[in-house]
Amino acid sequence: SYQSQWEIYEQDDPNMIDRIFGKKAGFEIGNGLSIWSQENKAVDYALSHPVQTGTAIGVTSGALIVGGAKAATALSVRYLGSVGTMCLWSCDKINVGDSFGRLGTVINNASGHITGFNHNGTYHGIDQIISRGVSPEVILKTVQSPTLRFSARFGRIGYLSKDAYIVLDSSGQVVTAIAQSNFYGTLLQVSNMIK
Repeated sequence: SYQSQWEIYEQDDPNMIDRIFGKKAGFEIGNGLSIWSQENKAVDYALSHPVQTGTAIGVTSGALIVGGAKAATALSVRYLGSVGTMCLWSCDKINVGDSFGRLGTVINNASGHITGFNHNGTYHGIDQIISRGVSPEVILKTVQSPTLRFSARFGRIGYLSKDAYIVLDSSGQVVTAIAQSNFYGTLLQVSNMIK
C-alpha cells in the first residue's frame, strides 16, 4: 500500500492516481495511453498483455546484462591485463593462453621443482614465506600439484593452488610466496574463478 502523510491507499485502488495527483492527472495519463495504444500496435499489445510484456522485458534485459558483462570482462582482460569484476558473475573457465597482467599468462599445468630460497642472492623468498605465514607443506603442495601455472615476467613461473601462490625463477629458486589469506586484486579474482 502507498502511504502519504494524509492517507493510506491500497495498490489495487482504481482511483489511486486520482487521489494522489488529482482527477485531471489521472485523466491525462489514461487518455495519453489510450491514444498511444491506438496509434501503435506494440503499445496496444503491451497494455493488453502486461504479464507477457513484463516477462519479455525481464528476459531481454537479463540477456543484455550478461552479454555486456562478458564483453566488458573480455575487454578488461585483453586490454587492461586483469580480470574484470564482471568475472565474479559470468566468466567462462580459464584457458591456456589467457593473460592476467603482472600475474602472467596461463600455461600448460605441470609440477615444478624448488631448488632453494636464494633468488638473486637476496633470500627474498624466505622472507616472504615467513612474513606471509606460508607453511612449507603448502609451498611444496602448491608447486608439485598446482591448479594453474603462469608464465610470469623475467622467465619466472607462478604456481597457484587454493592455498597459495608461489613464484619460482628459472633456476627453481623461490622468488615469493603468498598465502591464500593474503590474496587480493587479480590474484584473488583468479583464485575465486577456479574454486
